[in-house]
Amino acid sequence: MVTMAELAERVERLTTEHLVVVVQTLVKSPPPVVADEDFLTYGLATEVLRFFFGNAWTNENVFAMHKDVSPEHRCGVICMWMILM
Repeated sequence: MVTMAELAERVERLTTEHLVVVVQTLVKSPPPVVADEDFLTYGLATEVLRFFFGNAWTNENVFAMHKDVSPEHRCGVICMWMILM
């Protein structure tokens, strides 16, 4: 499977078909993940960020598990939650 960061190197823009594949993949996430509306929304938004900004930026700014990033650079999490609310 091609990651969004890899896809960004191959195509100029995202299409509806690309986004459908992302959602279908998220729906098939194994337990304990519950693929509810919030999970799908956050997951799709995260993958779109990967397309435009790459894996490293997305991981460092969206996911708190990356401890080597200072709290000041975690505005991505705040922005994502503001978008989802």
